Amino acid sequence: MTFARVQCASVAAASLLALAPAAAAQYPLVPTPVSPLGPKSTSVTLGGYVSVRDTKHGDSTSFSVNRARLTATMTPLAFMSVRLQADFSSAQTGKQSTDGSVHGFELTDAYVELAQPAADSLRWGDWHPALLVGQFKQPFSLEYLTSFAVLRTANRAAAIDQLTPKRDIGVLGQVRWSRYVTADASVTNGEGPNALSNPDGRELLIGRLTVTPLPWLAVAAKLGNEGTDHIRGYDARVAWRGLLVEGESVHRSRPLDGDHQDAGGGYVLGAYRILPWLQPVFKREWFSDTRQAPGTNTNTWEGWSTFGVNFVSPRENLRFLADWVVKSQRPTQPQNEVDVQLIAAF
Repeated sequence: MTFARVQCASVAAASLLALAPAAAAQYPLVPTPVSPLGPKSTSVTLGGYVSVRDTKHGDSTSFSVNRARLTATMTPLAFMSVRLQADFSSAQTGKQSTDGSVHGFELTDAYVELAQPAADSLRWGDWHPALLVGQFKQPFSLEYLTSFAVLRTANRAAAIDQLTPKRDIGVLGQVRWSRYVTADASVTNGEGPNALSNPDGRELLIGRLTVTPLPWLAVAAKLGNEGTDHIRGYDARVAWRGLLVEGESVHRSRPLDGDHQDAGGGYVLGAYRILPWLQPVFKREWFSDTRQAPGTNTNTWEGWSTFGVNFVSPRENLRFLADWVVKSQRPTQPQNEVDVQLIAAF
């Protein structure tokens, strides 16, 4: 394991943090593309994060800057904000779009948000409506809606990466009632980020309903549909003191690469902050993929167990993760891996 490269990257990330005020990253109980509106301001606020990773498979080792996000936000009106975010890393293939065509530069977010101004709380009461127009994270997966910068493992689950809708261009509406209910609905072109055309002429419709019966518990159900492409799932998250427990399940049925795919999977994760700076993590995930074509039927299955530990700075703007991933798969057996990752937010 080339820890020297990670050490050099750590020094570079720390130097970067010295150039801007550190932003404390919080793990959300109900992640959402909608952000609370700040005070009206015509000035641009910059933020973002950098992630560097070293991965060991057997005798091979790979190093990458797997995220390099820069975000610019502005609130020109009390009820409107603008968000632009780009990724400058060279390791985004397959993470932003389903066709795996992402290269060294990627526009990730580009949208206008219209929402209730903080000063209008008396007019709207417990109701908090919001509207996004542009390119944004679609309101489906719990793990994908959670920022990569605060994830407790170095990898998202395979089922989330391969089955769930990610960023797209369209319109999203959200209504929150107090802290108890959050309802999201979006209409997008279904072609992924930065794809202005819609060759098949069909839109992807997604709905997500989250209920928070207790201040530390959120449960959600979600549906998506685009012609003959159907996706559904549910998830839950518990964030109580130092304890974090969450799980997600998804199923998708669709035509894919000339076959018909019927696939499903999910994950469960548990973590506990035993010290302010130390958090061990365990994650179990699974993914089953059946492809049907005339005269053929193939099935693959994956099961991964991740044993990890997070070392976190007091402001949570630095996060060091070390994960050991034990893999099983049918019909072939993959190699286990060790991931070492440093994330620096600014």
